[in-house]
Amino acid sequence: MEHDAKQPKTAGVLASTAAGGVLGVDAIGFCVAMATLVFSGSLISGLAPGTAVFLLSTFVIALSLQLFSGIKGALGMVQDTSISILAPAVAIAVVGVSGSGDAKFMTALAVLGVSALATGVLFQLVGVFKLGRVVRVLPYPVAAGFLASSGWLLAYAAILISIHAGDMGQILSQVQDPDILTSLLLAGGLALVLLVTMHFRPGVNGVLTVLILAILAFYGICALLGLPLDVARERGFLPLLPSAGEQITLSLDSLSLIDWGQVLVVGPTLAIVVIVNLVGMLLNTGGAELATQTEVDINSELRSTGGANVIIGLMGGIAGYITAGSTAVASQLGAKPQYVGLGFCVTVMLGFFFANQIVAAVPTFIAAGLLLFIGITMLIDWVWNTRRRMTRADWGIVLAILVATAMIGILTAVVAGLIFSLAAFAFSYARIPPIQHNAAAGSRSSPVDRHMHDGEVLRLNAARIQLFELQGYLFFGSVEDLIDAVRDRVKQNTKPSYVILDLANVSGVDSAACSALEKLAERVQRYKVSLHMSAASAETERVMRAWGMKLDGGDGFRLWDNTDAAIEFCENSLLAQEAQMATEAHEPESDWNSPRFAQLKSHMTQVSLAEGDMLISAGEASQDIYFLKSGRLGVYITVQDGRKKRVRSMVDGAIIGELAYYLDLPRSADIVAERASEVFRLDMAQMEALATTEPVLSAELHKLLAQTLAEKVVRMNAFVSDR
Repeated sequence: MEHDAKQPKTAGVLASTAAGGVLGVDAIGFCVAMATLVFSGSLISGLAPGTAVFLLSTFVIALSLQLFSGIKGALGMVQDTSISILAPAVAIAVVGVSGSGDAKFMTALAVLGVSALATGVLFQLVGVFKLGRVVRVLPYPVAAGFLASSGWLLAYAAILISIHAGDMGQILSQVQDPDILTSLLLAGGLALVLLVTMHFRPGVNGVLTVLILAILAFYGICALLGLPLDVARERGFLPLLPSAGEQITLSLDSLSLIDWGQVLVVGPTLAIVVIVNLVGMLLNTGGAELATQTEVDINSELRSTGGANVIIGLMGGIAGYITAGSTAVASQLGAKPQYVGLGFCVTVMLGFFFANQIVAAVPTFIAAGLLLFIGITMLIDWVWNTRRRMTRADWGIVLAILVATAMIGILTAVVAGLIFSLAAFAFSYARIPPIQHNAAAGSRSSPVDRHMHDGEVLRLNAARIQLFELQGYLFFGSVEDLIDAVRDRVKQNTKPSYVILDLANVSGVDSAACSALEKLAERVQRYKVSLHMSAASAETERVMRAWGMKLDGGDGFRLWDNTDAAIEFCENSLLAQEAQMATEAHEPESDWNSPRFAQLKSHMTQVSLAEGDMLISAGEASQDIYFLKSGRLGVYITVQDGRKKRVRSMVDGAIIGELAYYLDLPRSADIVAERASEVFRLDMAQMEALATTEPVLSAELHKLLAQTLAEKVVRMNAFVSDR
């Protein structure tokens, strides 16, 4: 039902109470239909008291919602989602009961009560342990599948009620009876009229009007044809009331009549009923939230609804919870929530006190037609209307559950659907590539400013450091793709010297993945490749260590706290290798400390820094340029919560402050010595003097600064473009 974007004017007290009364009348008809489904055949004598119990159950859940629900004006009643499973369970249980009709009736109430009690306990447990949001992630195709199946079972049961049969195998013989055929056609016609009415005039008013007109038409036709009501009752058009001696009499002594052994027989079926109720309650609560534009604490709703169902179960009632449809209608009418609830509860209680008269007066085709209408509506909602919102695979699961329900039963169908859904999820998840991104580490260099010569060496050898950014959960299926990708890379002519596996986006690993990673380390070592891992979560690291993986480099692995540290280590190792090769080849030194810049250093001031000393403070107006001779400096910025965060580091040969010099900007970060360092400073006066006295040297200096800035821009562009 679509929610009108325009909020209706708030109705008055009388109008709001009347709206609740109308919804209460609808609930009475609903309870009669549900009771007709359960209390049939050998239980027909319990139809009136059974209806009374259903109405009392509706009153309890409605009152609980008025008092405790976070959704103002929330309405609830006994639910149709599980009744299609409970009705056959009740029939099976009472078959083996020997004795009077009272014993059968009490055993039937026990089956209903146990299911409601178990439902209440489960609701309470889920709410107390705050698992409501977890349960809400039940695979949608499975939820839609068993709701559609419930619709099928309701429609199936409605037909059986109309033909007075126990199964569909009797339909051909039964429909040959003109009276039964008439009841079937009347029920089908009523369901069709209700469907058309709901299409053109959504809401409870339209449904209620059709039902009242149908009842009036029935009695009018009986009067017109001169058909006595006793004869109509004998022909099956009205419920066949028990004789005085067959009427059910309830008392505390009646509890001894319950055959608990027969209740245990249907125990497995009741378990699925409880699960269905849980999912149905969560779906209805979500629908009510959407209709009323309210957000509630689902765990609190579960606890209060669970408590109400415990009470219902103890009195032999049927489980109930919030109904999204009636709650939405009340919200659309703009009625005052407290008075809607009042009108609803009062009307339902009146139905409870006059249950015998109501049951005797409502034609059987009304109950069957209403059940058929509800069943068809559920099939339309959860099969037809979901076909475009779901993928073909998900919709196929819905259809499979529906077909399996019709052939082998809803319990097996739902379990099979859940298994299939989980298998489909695992298959889909396995198809997600474990490698989110792979590139040479040059596209994501370490946050370390180096001498230009070192930067050039790293650029020329960027392919020797390969970074694999991984994602998802690494298990036996996905990790094999990773092994193949790394193995193919190290077999290339320009094979890497270092491979880094970034685990920052990995949610977890299993033992099979640990075993496979050990094999990977063994394989890459054959090619003299160093394997590193970084940024693993605490849980991922725990699983790896529990497996026995040595993460300190002993087995070809080395685990780093973060990826920047891993890249910096590999860069330093690569530079050390290149420096060793240059020394052995007697290549001339190429850095700013060479004799070429000896004259430039004579114009600078040397500054010694101890560990922790501040070289530059953020915000200061300084245009000095610094050259780091030795040591290590850290670049720190202030984040929102006032903490200092290191964003880069600087090592030998780094140049500091060229951007502030050229743009005349204040310093953007703190520069702190991370260990003892030697720095050369060139201030503004020295720069101006240099330009006047030694223009050639000044030009070389500006060229060096421009190259440094360009190198930083190129490095940033490479990082951005590789994303």
